[in-house]
Amino acid sequence: MTRQRKKIEDYNYVFAEILNVLPFEKDLVDERQLENGPTESIYKAENKGLRGQFRDTAKYYKKAGITISSFGMENQSVTDHDMPIRVMGYDYSSYRSQIDAGKDRYPVITVVLNFLLKNGAVHCILKTCWKYQKTWKLYWICWKFLLVTVNMQK
Repeated sequence: MTRQRKKIEDYNYVFAEILNVLPFEKDLVDERQLENGPTESIYKAENKGLRGQFRDTAKYYKKAGITISSFGMENQSVTDHDMPIRVMGYDYSSYRSQIDAGKDRYPVITVVLNFLLKNGAVHCILKTCWKYQKTWKLYWICWKFLLVTVNMQK
């Protein structure tokens, strides 16, 4: 993904327009109520030391100074079968910050903009990342994110 495309999403009016036009298909997000959120977080890997993870764009959606939601936007121009796991890590980091702050909780909504040339090339459900035994099927969480295919061809 080009740096320019990621950078343009930093503008609130662009970010709001992408959300309103593509996944929501109606005016739900007002650009004046968006604030930049953290795009970097650090976690301790199970068998390694500290690692960083970097979200493309993050925004808080606030009304009257109260955070209503947090939005993350990721760009994908190559197939990444681990995208659901990556998104889960970004979202968890946001939820962990909410717990640590001890304030009211709000939803974290992630949108992945798929710039691949075909639909369905990206998995958006966690359980598609691995093979599992049917015995355990009931116990897997169904982690999803919003996937939007962006056709750049004219």
